[in-house]
Formats: sequence, structure tokens, C-alpha cells
Amino acid sequence: MADHGKSLRIARELLHRVITENGRTSWQKDFRDAYIKDLAKQNSLSSHKLSPAIFQKSKEEIQTAIEAYDNDYKLFLSYYRLYESLGTKLIGIYHLNDIPMKDRQRILDQQKILSYNFGINKDWQVSEYIIKDNIVKVTLAKTAFQPINATLKRSNFDDDAIWIAIKETATKVLHTGENLLEVRATITAERRSIVTISIDLKQNIIEIGNDLFQSDQEGNRITNEVRDNDRKSALRVLSEYLDISQAGTQELIESLSDTNPVISRKTEERLHGTQDEAIFVVRVMSKFHAKNIDEDRLSEDAEISMPNQKLHDIMKKASIFYDMNGTFEGFFVEHPEHKTDDGKYTQELSSSGADIFIAKAYALIVRTAHDYEKSLFEGAMKGKVIDYITYYLDMHRGEVEIKNGNYSEQAQRTFLDRIVQIDQQTKTKRSPSRKIAKSVSKKPKNKSRN
Repeated sequence: MADHGKSLRIARELLHRVITENGRTSWQKDFRDAYIKDLAKQNSLSSHKLSPAIFQKSKEEIQTAIEAYDNDYKLFLSYYRLYESLGTKLIGIYHLNDIPMKDRQRILDQQKILSYNFGINKDWQVSEYIIKDNIVKVTLAKTAFQPINATLKRSNFDDDAIWIAIKETATKVLHTGENLLEVRATITAERRSIVTISIDLKQNIIEIGNDLFQSDQEGNRITNEVRDNDRKSALRVLSEYLDISQAGTQELIESLSDTNPVISRKTEERLHGTQDEAIFVVRVMSKFHAKNIDEDRLSEDAEISMPNQKLHDIMKKASIFYDMNGTFEGFFVEHPEHKTDDGKYTQELSSSGADIFIAKAYALIVRTAHDYEKSLFEGAMKGKVIDYITYYLDMHRGEVEIKNGNYSEQAQRTFLDRIVQIDQQTKTKRSPSRKIAKSVSKKPKNKSRN
């Protein structure tokens, strides 16, 4: 009973964090509504009995309504798993180094299937472990912090003396002032930091992703160096969990190097403008780098954005086009206004020899609609919906930042698989398990898109 009470308390805390409160940790409206529609569908409820309109009510009323039909929070937690594991991530995709055969076999023979759990631990801990078709998928979690902003007004204070003291302090700092209107506060709240790992032993690919927007307890943003160390620490914990040898662990960690990336300039070139029966990509921002060729030519960076490329507009046109044609192929012929390669400055920079080192794009992916989702189309889109992903490809770090609009597992998997597929098609042939040589030319200095 004690464990059940603790689980219920955790579930309620998570519910209020992502549904009844506003802020960066809140679920997006479409995802939040999908949970309620799914819950209503599973309980055979009409929209009059339970609908997204419930979110217009108080926090207590929302909790009461949800617990009436999802009393063990099983469905809610399945949605929370998607939100947590598919929330905005910075993902590196690398070629897997030559892991000793005994370690590869140990991974394949491993039967430690672990269902997703929501505990918080100071150090990295395996929260989910799944193996299927030679692919290992692991989620690890540990304690992290996230800055949260709040605006406080006089009505929030029980003691007027506190409000007066804040006003006097503010007046001293500003050397002026009459009335204190509000106080803007930033606090750090304890959260879970997530690392997701996928090891494909058939294609010899390792994917590893970190949460973005995390900070330390003092509110300092997590740096790339800290993020890289977190990845290595998570791999060590996973190796211990699987009883992998020290040599195998080292090969896993060394796979995460800038000599092994799947994401490259060639990957971006092939990915950009993709239009077929499954996926459609429109680049909406590019950062170019012009190299310093000689003393008379300075190195320059330039950013080209496409402000008229609106996601809603693109999705509407793409849905109609797919419904009529059963594919995205030919979309740019019918809608040249979205063929962003034709932009004047993009063409000028490309023809000058400048390289794109960061690209932002929308990826639209078709999938089968869930039971609770209504399809308004009668053609090829009947029974289907389009999910979208906003991504940033960083060719210097060999990483992709993914913002998964509806936390769609299928959309994200389709997108990442396409990147690997492009790499497999364009790379020079080599032995599947051959170790990647470390004697390569030095890469350009890393640049942040921020």
C-alpha cells in the first residue's frame, strides 16, 4: 500500500507539472488533447462526458476527472514516457567501433527487459531497457535542475512587510521608484535528466541523445562539455548493467568521436528536399561558413532564414497534395514557393563555395491515425495523419537537435532511420565492424547556433 501511495503521489505531481501548470515543462496542446481523447475512447465516453474542454477547469477538477477514468494513471504515464523520452533532444549518431565479439554476444543474449520507471537518482540509472531485432534501446535518468520563472504580485504575499521590504530594496538598486508593481523570480526546480541510447548491432550504429534546457542547481546552462561527459558516464553505467568488458566499454565511448559521425554535409545535402511516400523535408534556415582561403579573403559566417515558410501552411498544402497523389514526390513542382534552394542569397552563397554548417528544417512524416484521431480526407490520406519534426543539423558536431511536435515515436524513428539510410547509401564500402581510423584531418572549430 505504501508503494501504491508513493506511485500515486509521483503521478499526481507529474500531472500537475505537464498539464495543469504553464511553462516550458507543459505538454503541447495537441499532445495534451490527444491524451484526453484517448482516455475517452478507451472508456467509451462521449465528448460531453470527457473532452479537452476539461482543461478550462481548475487543477482540482482536472485531477478528479482524470482519476475517475485513469485511476492508476497507467495511460497518463505511457504518454509521459513519450513526452520524456521524445522531448527536445540533442542527438548524436555515430558509426559503432569494433566491440569485442563476446561483448556483442552478451548484449544480444541479455534478457534484462526493464519497463519504464519514473524514479529520480543522483547518478545515472537505467530506467528502461528493450532489445528487439538486434537493436538495444535504453533510457537512463538522473537528477537535474531546470530554471522556472514566476511573476509575483502583492496578492501572493501574506505579509505586507515582505512586499514593502522588496520595494525598498528595489528602490535602492534603481535609485528611483514609487510603486512596486511585480516581482519576477527565477528558481531552480528538481527534474529528471534523460539520456536515450540506441545500439544497432546489425548496421553498427549508435545513437545517443541528451535533454536540452537543463541547468545545474545554480541555474547555469549545461555546456557541451558537460553534456559529452554525461553521455560517457551513461555509457559506463549501461556497460556495467550489461556486464560488458572494460575493452568493450572503451570502444562504445570512443565511438562518440568526431571521426565517427553519421551526420555530415553529405547527409544534409541528401536529406534536404526529400520528398517521397513517407517523408518530406523543407529547409527554413541555413548558416553558411566561407573559409579563409588567403590573406585577402576573410572568413565569414552568414545566416539565411526563410520567414515566409510557415509550418501550418506547409502542412496544410502537404496534406492535400498527399491525399491526391499518395506521395510527397512532386510537391515542389506544384508548390515552388517552398523550394527554398531557389532563394537568391542561398544560391549566391552556395555558388561562392561557402559551406552550410547548421541547417534548420521541417520534416513531415505520414503515419496511420490512432483510433481517437479523425481523418478529414477521403483519398490517400484517409486513415492517416501527418506528424512533424523541427530539427537543427550541426555538421561541425555531427549532431541533430530534434523538437518532436507531438512526441511521435514513429515520426522520430522514421526521421532518424532516414539519416542512417542516407549514410549507408553514400559512405564508401568498409567492413561492418571495422574500427574507424583516428588519423583524420582536423575539423573546423565548433560553432554554436546560439
